[in-house]
This record gives sequence, C-alpha cells and structure tokens, in this order.
Amino acid sequence: MEAVSFDYAMSEEAKAKKTALIERLLHDAHVRSFLKTHGLPDAFVHTHSGTFQQWLQTVEQCEHCKGLSFCPFHPKGYFLDLTYDGILTYGSKPCAYYKDERLRYAHQKRYRVMDFALEDLCIDLGRLSLQNESKEYREVVMHVLSHLGKERQEKGIYLSGPPGVGKTYLSIGITNYYAKQGKNCVFVNVAHLISSLKRLFQDNEAMENLYQRIVSADVAVFDDIGGESVTAWSRDDVLLPLLDERMNRHLLTYFTSNYTMEELQEKYRSFSSKGSEPVAALRLLERVKALSEEKILKGRSRR
Repeated sequence: MEAVSFDYAMSEEAKAKKTALIERLLHDAHVRSFLKTHGLPDAFVHTHSGTFQQWLQTVEQCEHCKGLSFCPFHPKGYFLDLTYDGILTYGSKPCAYYKDERLRYAHQKRYRVMDFALEDLCIDLGRLSLQNESKEYREVVMHVLSHLGKERQEKGIYLSGPPGVGKTYLSIGITNYYAKQGKNCVFVNVAHLISSLKRLFQDNEAMENLYQRIVSADVAVFDDIGGESVTAWSRDDVLLPLLDERMNRHLLTYFTSNYTMEELQEKYRSFSSKGSEPVAALRLLERVKALSEEKILKGRSRR
C-alpha cells in the first residue's frame, strides 16, 4: 500500500510571504538575542517561523504597555514567553509591572480587615508632600510621623475634623506603615462593620471570626466612628466590647471621626428619642480616650 504524504506544495505567493517573514524575523533584535542565548542556528527560525511570529506580537504589545491596568492578557500581568530546553514552547511569566505591584502591595497580607481600596496600599506618609499645606495640617502630619518614629507608642491617635480633610488618608498611611513592619492590622470603617455584623447575625461562627480578627490585631483603625447609624446595640454590644478588649490587651488603636471626642460623647448619649443615656456614652468614650489622644485635623477639602 502506498504511503500517504502530508507534504503540501506551497504557492509561489505563499513561498514569497514565508521568505519575507523569515527575513524579517532573522533581522529582529529579539529573535537574534534568543538564538544567541540558546546557541541556535538561523535555520531554527525557518522551522519555527510561525511560533516566533506569534511571540513577537506578544513582545510588541508588552513593549508599548502603559501599565498593569492596560494589560490585554489574562490573567493581567502575565505574558506568554518563549522557552527552549530542547523543545520550543510557550511559558507564562510575570511582567515587570506585575512584579512591581506585588512588591508595592506585599504588605497586604498583614491586613486582617481592609476597608479601603487596593490602590491605597501605596499610601506612604514618608513621601507625603507638605509644601502647599496649611500650618495646622503640617503640624498634625508631623505629629503623626513623630508618633510612628517612636520606639514604643503608648496610645494611638484620634483624628477629628470636618469631612474631606484627609483623616482617612492619614490613617491608612498609619496602618500601611505598621503592616510593612510586619504587624497584623485591621482598618475598619465603623458603618461598614455594623452593616457586616447585621448580615452575619444568624452566623455566630462568622461573627466571632470577624470579632477576633479585630480585637487581636496588633494595630487597628476605627474609621469614621460616629458616622454609623447609632443604636444601643451598635454602641453597647459591638463597639464597647471591641474597644474594651483592645484596651485590656494594650493594643494600638486609632480613630478617625467628623466629631471631636466631646461631640462624639454627645452623639452616643442622645441618639435616641427616648431620652439621653449619659452613662453608656461615657463608658464608650472612656475606652476611646484610654486608647488614643485627640488631634484635630484642619485644612482644605481633598474631595
């Protein structure tokens, strides 16, 4: 029986196109470098011209990339690169943008709760420009930096001030600093915390897990305290036990609020139409004061 042949004759036009492709590939700097690195002859390109062509298309896309958010590949930050170990194959590799992001975001693993955007992991108070800031704003920032520079901090900081002046930004910078030092951190938006606990009300295990993550973290920020919908439950059964346990464990705790400590006490005292609850409010504020010192942040709105 006559053997079946899989050799197909190419048209003159196809031959000309392949010849032109090989000529272009052999003059490409990336291909020349690949051949030199692996000690391969020019004839290798003739045999694998299609693979080299696809590879160069990937290389060209990566060379003109403006950043990880513009990456056309999936998963983002990984590209198909040629590898050779006797056989020419594609291999998936992380790009420089991906490696840089992993390095910048490496401290994310230290967060047990992180109620802020991923890109805010890049906030670094050491790089914060104060050139065009007000005297009052600079004084608070310098106090924060001095506080972080101490070998041991006895208390956290309670940052109060009007909305939009940068309280949350500074407090994220604080937890980023500690996370980079290897400390376990939680950054809790209080309104989001109350909402999360309500959703978990029928799941005791999940509630306890969240509670333990917050009370045991080396450093905690309670962001926008007083901005939540205040109830006796949120005040006495959520915030008070959390702050009480962190106080007893002598763990660093920070706060941001649109209210001064005095105003916050009034907020927690008179939220109910049924009358004021001065003792309950005072108990909570005693924990806040035991855990932190107040600094009032003033300046232009950043929103």
